[in-house]
Amino acid sequence: TLEENTFDVSVNRNNVEYVIPAEEFRISSVAEAFGITESNLNDITVEVNISLADEHIVEEYNALANANNSQLVFPPVSFEVVAKTTNADGTTTEVTINEFDQYVERVMEIPAGTDPDKITTGIVFNPDGTYRHVPTQIIVIDGIYYAKVKSLTNSTYSVIYNPVTFTDITGHWAMDAINDM
Repeated sequence: TLEENTFDVSVNRNNVEYVIPAEEFRISSVAEAFGITESNLNDITVEVNISLADEHIVEEYNALANANNSQLVFPPVSFEVVAKTTNADGTTTEVTINEFDQYVERVMEIPAGTDPDKITTGIVFNPDGTYRHVPTQIIVIDGIYYAKVKSLTNSTYSVIYNPVTFTDITGHWAMDAINDM
């Protein structure tokens, strides 16, 4: 049913919404990896985890952003999808679903008092200790600002403020637009 119907699964936790197109759970592939037949798909459970990074990780990511003349707007949030099954001997087998064929959305509340114009982009932290841009949109719902971040992978995400200015456009009519881009 997940793979045949067009709908999204939405999980909310700590002012964060994780929206995953149902077919991206890839239950048929997971079942195959587990050696489970289609008639026994109920033996598979799927966990969607949304967690705030611990204090030590936040310090590392803040240092990384600062070294790149950027500032984290809020602490990084980690996303994970894990399919599990219990074997006949009572052991548990897991398959992590880390990549998707289409963008999945993470909608993260921007802390009150934060100027939404001070958000440059959403970022994903890479395993090698770097980060990269991901498509980001700032939206308003009931007067509260959110960053809608889209990505093809699970990982840890945040948004940054990274002001960049160009001295050769000072006084130009498009200066603000150019610096914003």
